[in-house]
Amino acid sequence: MYRSLDGMFEYLPPALLNGDLDAAQRALVLEKRIDRYRKRARESYLERLKEGQASYLPGMIYMDSVGNFEKIGDHLTNIAQAAQRHFHYTMPREKRKGVKKEMEGSAPDRRTLD
Repeated sequence: MYRSLDGMFEYLPPALLNGDLDAAQRALVLEKRIDRYRKRARESYLERLKEGQASYLPGMIYMDSVGNFEKIGDHLTNIAQAAQRHFHYTMPREKRKGVKKEMEGSAPDRRTLD
């Protein structure tokens, strides 16, 4: 999870400063990894709790931390998507070819934050 967040932080400056849409797309891919990690961590924790192998308080602190990392990933996703939209519409038409297809499926996440 940390490596994915770190990667997002590495990809966003080129996306924002240079209009590197590939870097923005790579950041979005990493965010999906973070989401999958959070889901697996939650399932694993609940299973260990049910089997008596985990205690409640440390597990809740861990899950809060994982949730906070995932929220950071969501915020970075919003930044990557904003960079994609901005640079897609400000670049010359001849450079846009193929970029729209990369942007498909990267609509902003409208989930309610806790």
